[in-house]
This record gives sequence, C-alpha cells and structure tokens, in this order.
Amino acid sequence: MRLLVAESDRALATFLERGFRAENYVVDLASDGSIALELAQEQPYDAAILDLNLPQCDGLSVLRHARASGQQFPILILSNRTRPEDRAGSRSGCRRFGAEALRVRGAFGARARAAAARLRAHPGRRAAH
Repeated sequence: MRLLVAESDRALATFLERGFRAENYVVDLASDGSIALELAQEQPYDAAILDLNLPQCDGLSVLRHARASGQQFPILILSNRTRPEDRAGSRSGCRRFGAEALRVRGAFGARARAAAARLRAHPGRRAAH
C-alpha cells in the first residue's frame, strides 16, 4: 500500500514513516501542504495522514482539494486540536480524526487496509461514509 504522510513535525513524521515502512507500506512524506497537494496529484495513494497545522496550505485545504479532484482514498486527520469545532475534517471527507499519534500506526494501518479494500471492491463508492 502507498501512504501519504503530511506532517509538519519532523520527529513525528519520521516516527510514522518508520512504523509504516516496518509494516511494508510505501511512504511518501510531505512537510507542508503545498508538497502534499503536489504529491496527491502525482501519485495514486491508498490512504493518507494529514496534519491540520501544515504550513503553506493547511490539512483541511489539502483534504478538500483531494476530494474536489475526485480522489477517494481514506484520509486520517492527525492533530493536537481536541475541540469538537476543530474536527471539521470529519465533515470534509476524512475517514477518521486522530488526536493521539502513538495509537495511530496500528489502528490506522488496519483501517487503511480495510478502507482501501472496500474502495477496490466498490470503485464508485466514496471513502468517507
């Protein structure tokens, strides 16, 4: 599976990258939203993890652009924001909203594989249900 990780915190991005590579994912890293947008347009991803606080272009903008361009891969929003009003991603087409990075790798890996399998089985179906 090919995974896009868009995270501005270098240590967290490296932590996620190492963990997912150990699980045999192909991982592309983006340190800002403009790089994430470019990568999302160039590569077919099976899933993505987006930081809401990306420089250049925030995670919600990346999410909205991906959905507007017809990309339906599962997206997990990763953020330290915890207020309900900050979780707008769930209404913008993300699959899950995760506030704790340490639980992300295992839970996201299982969810990403399941969601990607559903999308392959039903190509016309939207990822965010």
